[in-house]
This record gives sequence, structure tokens and C-alpha cells, in this order.
Amino acid sequence: MKKIFFYIKYSRSIFNYLIMVFKKKKLIKKTNNFMNIFGLLMVVILVGLGFYVVKSVDLKLGGITNSSGQTIEGQKEIKKEVNILMVGRGGGNHDAPELTDTIILAKVNRINKTVSLLSLQRDLYVNYPDKDGTGKLNSVYAHYFYKENKNEKAGMAKLAEKIKDITGEDVDYYVNVDFSGFKQIIDTLGGVEIDVKESFTDTTYPNENWGYQTISFKKGLQLMNGDQALKFSRSRHSTSDFDRSLRQQQVIQAVKNKLTSNLLQETSPAKIVELYNVFTKYLSTDIGVTDAISLALDLGVLKENYRFISSNFNDTCYSETSVCEKGGILYVPKRDLFGGQWVSLVNGSTTSTLSNYELSKKYSNIVLHYPMVEAEDYKINIFNGSKVSGAGAMVNNMKRYGFKFTDKKFVSNAPETIEKSVIYYNGIDENTDTIKALKEFFKGEFIKISEPKYSTEKAIIEIVLGKDYAEDKNIFNF
Repeated sequence: MKKIFFYIKYSRSIFNYLIMVFKKKKLIKKTNNFMNIFGLLMVVILVGLGFYVVKSVDLKLGGITNSSGQTIEGQKEIKKEVNILMVGRGGGNHDAPELTDTIILAKVNRINKTVSLLSLQRDLYVNYPDKDGTGKLNSVYAHYFYKENKNEKAGMAKLAEKIKDITGEDVDYYVNVDFSGFKQIIDTLGGVEIDVKESFTDTTYPNENWGYQTISFKKGLQLMNGDQALKFSRSRHSTSDFDRSLRQQQVIQAVKNKLTSNLLQETSPAKIVELYNVFTKYLSTDIGVTDAISLALDLGVLKENYRFISSNFNDTCYSETSVCEKGGILYVPKRDLFGGQWVSLVNGSTTSTLSNYELSKKYSNIVLHYPMVEAEDYKINIFNGSKVSGAGAMVNNMKRYGFKFTDKKFVSNAPETIEKSVIYYNGIDENTDTIKALKEFFKGEFIKISEPKYSTEKAIIEIVLGKDYAEDKNIFNF
């Protein structure tokens, strides 16, 4: 109880201080722009107020008032699952300031306490909405931003429309930040800790004089300032665009960890105002005040229980000889088909069918709605009781969704001919993400058993192909 009272007392003083400063600076305006209330959100997030603090300051979720006495309302009902489109632009003096080189769709599940981050590759070649041309995905926002007289909302609306085409997911909110702000936010936080998975060097990282510089990062945990974190996030020629998307997610999680760890005693009201000023300058969003506070309260109260899961699109499954990895739904077509550009397409699409997003929608559905498949790590064996070939190809098709297989003998012949395909599982509950995800692809029978039926590799899940599979391989729609 003493700790709760301390939170309330401390948060009340910060809240009152911020209100005084914001009114003095005339920062609170009648708008749904997130920047005008981000200072209040920082209070909620940094201090970990929860509903105790809401009560202590008499802040009602029906809306708050600005300095003119006008109520600033949220526009949308906060749902169980909330999709937030996060983009990063070059901004400032960048040679292409409005290209969204970072595109991440985040699904926040407030019931399961998961945040699923899906990076969409910037070089994915797409049809623009409304049959308005073609180009890379990172150019969609810029195309409509300039077409509509530098209208950010128009640009984000069209990008959100394209994201829905690709993933099947509606976008509830967006956050748009330029990279100059990215650096300043991290510097204001005192840097962030990043665990570099593998050492790498990039000899062609662009500098500010239209030339190149060499940057290097060594493997291991390190504290990065804003400039270092930006370079770590944006370096592309050292590894791949796919690796870069995962590094960007690493930095986002590091910022989140810094915001929500041990800042209660360390952060003064003045520091929070400094953060607020950085956000107001470099970040914009369509999140309304009520919506933002409700989200922040929920994320802030139980922040230690939220799990972040990263996914991306990549091309690891394109070749039949490839070692397929999660996200392997893309391929790189011949450059001469696209004027010499390096671009990517979704498997199954061609130059004449760019918008064939069947595979990307299936993949997005799994990683966003059943994000724990990979982490659950339930090993799978396939047993072919159909007496026809093709079971081996199913392995790579499943791996791209994050399903895991035993190290050995993950495909074998069943000891007998099976009439109907079936999935057996042992030692786990039917409500696990892995079982629920498998039900998206197989509409047949799932049977829970006490121990493996055929597997000698102690598989948790056994997929048994029956004679019905020989007649119709679409029974398993991976």
C-alpha cells in the first residue's frame, strides 16, 4: 500500500506540473493529434500509474479538457486487439524525406498480453491504391503525401489501405516519425541497450554529403546512443533488408524497455517535458486523447506481463533447396522486369498479378493472431499414410509460418494405410496458439492423446496424411 500511495503522490505532482507547463506553452489544443497529449501519456507510461492514478487525479476516460475548456475526445472504441501502423521516414535533409523505409504493423492483444510486430519489406513491389500507378511499398505514403498537397493523413490512409490489401488487417491507428526524431528520442532517454546478434560491417552506409561511410557493430550487448541506434536500424548492405527489419524491431523493444524500467525514481517532471517536446516535434499520429490514455493505462499497468514477438517477410523459402525460415513468403524477380530495380514479390504473384496476396494474408493471420507458435516450440512429425509423394514439401510450407519440427525423421511413412487425415497432439492444450493455428489450415479431426502414436522422436504433434490427401492435397492448405 505504501508503494501505491507513493505512486499516487508522485504522479499527482508530475501531472499538475505538466498541466501547468502545457498551459503556459499553449501546447494543448483541440485536435486528435497524439503529440498534444503525449506528455500526459508519458506520465502514465513512465510512472506506471494504472487506474489508481486516474482516480487520484480525477482524470476521466470520457475525455479531458484543454486550456480553453473544450473537451478532447477519442474517436474509436478500444478493442480487444488493436492494430497500430508504425512508419519511419528519412525526414529533414534526407534525399527522399517521405519514403517510409521502416513499416511495421503492431497488433496489441490486451487480453493475451502480446504485442506482435510484423515488418513489411520496403522493396515489396505493389499496385498503388485506386489504380494510381505502381512502385515499392515504401513509396506509397510519399506518392499520396505529395499528390494531396503534402497531406500526411491522406498519405497514411492510402498506406493503411495497402497494408490491409497485403495482410488482411485493418489499421486502427498510425504513428509516423522521422529519423531525426528517432535519434533525439533515444539520446533524451540516455541511450538504449541492444544485443547485437552477429558482428557486421557496412562500407556503403550513406553520409550527409551524398557519399558513403563505413560503420561496424560487434556482437554482444552494448549501450547505443541515438546515432548508433539509427545506423544499426538502417544498415542494409551489410546483411539483408530482412535482417534490417528485425534489427529495427530490436530497437523499438529496447526503447520500450527503457521507457518502462526504473524510470519512476529517475525521471523528473522537467525530463518528461523534454521528452514531450521531442515527440511533439518529430512524431505524429491519429490516436485520440481518450484512446491513447486508455491504451497507455492498460499497457502501463501490466507492462511487465506483455510479450513482444517479432516477424517479417523474407525470401528464404523461394528455392526448393532452401532451408525455409519463418516469413519465407517472398521472392526476388529478375531486375530487368522492373527497370533494373531490386524488388520483391509475394510468392504466387507475377508482374501481371502484383496484388495476389493470398500467401501474405495467410502468413500475417498466423503471426499476428497466433504469435506464440514459434515460442511454444512444439515439435511436429508428419506421417504419410496416403501412399503418395509430396509430404516432404509440406515441411517447408509449414516452416514459413513458424511451425517447428523434430531434428530427425520429421517425415516418415505411416505403418499402415490411413483413410482420413488426422492430427494427434499430446501433452498440450487445444487452446495453445500452435493448435489453433493448425486449425486455420486443416479442417479435419484433431485428437488429443496421452503419448505419441507413431513418433519415436517424442513429437508433440503428429500430422497423419490419409488417402483423402492423395485425392485432394488442399485438405492441408499451407
